[in-house]
Amino acid sequence: MKKVPMLYLAALIAVSISVTTGTASAHDGEEHDNLAPPLILGVLDFPNSGSDDAQDAFDRGVKLLHSFEFNDARAAFIEAQSIDPGFAMAIWGEAMTLNHPLWAQQDRETALEVLAKLPRRGERKATAREERYLDAVFTLYGEGDKPSRDRAYRDAMRKIYEDYPDDLEAAAFYSLSILGSVYERDFRTYMKAASIAEEVFAKQPKHPGAAHYLIHSYDDQIHAPLGLRAAREYSKIAPAASHAQHMVSHIYTSLGMWDEVVDANITAVRVSEESMQRSGRDLAMRSKHALHWLEYALLQQGRFDEARDALQMMKADVAVLPDAGNRRHNAMLRASYAVEDPLAARILMPTDTTGLSLYEYAIDRFSSAFVAIAKGNADTARTELDQLKARIEGARVLSVEEGLHGDDSASSADDFLLATIVARQLEALLLFRSGDADQAIRIMASAVEDENARPLYYGPPHVPKPSSELLGEMLLTLGRHDEAIAQFQASLERNTSKSQSMLGLARAQEAVADSAAAQSWQQVADNWRGDIDTIRNLQYSWLTSSVSKLAPSGN
Repeated sequence: MKKVPMLYLAALIAVSISVTTGTASAHDGEEHDNLAPPLILGVLDFPNSGSDDAQDAFDRGVKLLHSFEFNDARAAFIEAQSIDPGFAMAIWGEAMTLNHPLWAQQDRETALEVLAKLPRRGERKATAREERYLDAVFTLYGEGDKPSRDRAYRDAMRKIYEDYPDDLEAAAFYSLSILGSVYERDFRTYMKAASIAEEVFAKQPKHPGAAHYLIHSYDDQIHAPLGLRAAREYSKIAPAASHAQHMVSHIYTSLGMWDEVVDANITAVRVSEESMQRSGRDLAMRSKHALHWLEYALLQQGRFDEARDALQMMKADVAVLPDAGNRRHNAMLRASYAVEDPLAARILMPTDTTGLSLYEYAIDRFSSAFVAIAKGNADTARTELDQLKARIEGARVLSVEEGLHGDDSASSADDFLLATIVARQLEALLLFRSGDADQAIRIMASAVEDENARPLYYGPPHVPKPSSELLGEMLLTLGRHDEAIAQFQASLERNTSKSQSMLGLARAQEAVADSAAAQSWQQVADNWRGDIDTIRNLQYSWLTSSVSKLAPSGN
């Protein structure tokens, strides 16, 4: 009998870990209305001048804010204001939900409209400490460019942290402000943020912000072991926050812990669905970020049926809600799947890229071209590449400092670089397939150099087919085994336990009778949950004219 699309994944989500309503409320000891399930979001102590009746909504808003559940947090702060009009710190909280520091996103105009609701200084109920928080948020949305305001806000939070050493919220938000003051991973800055978050975590092990910001500080391949304790705790601290359930997989992915990545993101998708249902939003708004990470982990384990279910769920949601967010993630899921199983044609349909960024356009064109190359259709691949090159040539590139955050029509310098990398990959693949291996290798070497110079990243690769992995496969095909080994090792340094990189390494080591081959093959086997012969017998159809499928393409 043909399987109903998405049935298996939906079943996995339904039975994942424990449903929020069944989780013990002993996490924070709060009392809740028996008519509604408790929302367990962590523990914090944030004294304020709001009315007693508004405290539950305010407390919930701050906890959701710490877990980056910005929409639900804003609703909670608005609820607190409806109970206590003019509640200064609830207005502060609503304004804070409009700044997404780690994503370089900020809705300054709306935030200033929110802050305009504050009574005048001297007329509002606020302690001296609360006024410091309000001054800081006015700095965040004040005059000047965003980088300058981010740094000024960081400095304001540092002073509150220093002047009120017992205020764990000041410490937590200061830690986050440190992370938000830079726009790419800088280890010195990230470890400074971690040192502050560690203080909070030690004093209150159930603080959602402390665990969350520690994970962000440590979620790279070098520091991930330091974040393992926070990852294991955060999912238990805030079981009602979808982002909290997903965040732990930042550490697990960096460590190649695929079972844990799968479990975490299944739970994150399910919890996001519960949030949609509570707020009356369409399920098509469920967490696609978590769905993408789930798909990627399933692919590393050879669980192709379930990975296809994730892709089908994505496509179904796009059909219901074809907004930019859903279409963006559809392009990402499609690209991650295409490089693992390029011949599953029926489910690898192009994304409507209207209004999407250069990077999102690039990976969708890459997916189409990669599939065409794997099928031996060079003309189609060339057409896709030419379209991508035209978009690259017409791109307007801005840095965050130049105002990128306020101009959706521009591309960041990094996104522009990523687009050129995937374009070079396609050019090299077409040359390699046509027999010009030397030029293909030269082009790939430049792509490898640029990609590996980027800061470390902690999730599904921004370049869907890592350049070192692809170059390694080319070198392996040419019999240049020692060079291939070096490329596969470079790929694994940035993409922990990625199955195709481990496979290439094992094959290259085996070809030169390297004793390390046995261990590499064992690592491949440890990753794989499907038929191991599927990956052992993989032929690189994207490199040769002999097309061989990686996995069944039925759906």
